[in-house]
Amino acid sequence: MELLEEFELEVEGMKHIFRFKKMSPAKMIALGYQMKLSDVERTETLSKEILENTEFKTETEWVPAKEKDKEVYWPMSLEKDYLACKKLVDLFILEILLPVFQPSRESKKEQK
Repeated sequence: MELLEEFELEVEGMKHIFRFKKMSPAKMIALGYQMKLSDVERTETLSKEILENTEFKTETEWVPAKEKDKEVYWPMSLEKDYLACKKLVDLFILEILLPVFQPSRESKKEQK
């Protein structure tokens, strides 16, 4: 998945369009180091960063799915839909963040 690729997700029974904003390599690395899911504070930090870097498509513009440093979510129904928030975070981790930290085939060959 490309960082800016749009995707559809159902929130509170309605389908909405989302995308992940482009991030700097330094930010991606920093997020990778937050992936200690047994630590609640680190997991919360990671989840907030992901939701704040996710955009929701309105009729006229893209807006953050979560406003930075505020508990304000878009679409507003996202705030009530824990599973949709979890899907956004999981999708980012599985499709974007984890592949950054997986060794490529070429580097595996070089290690042999």
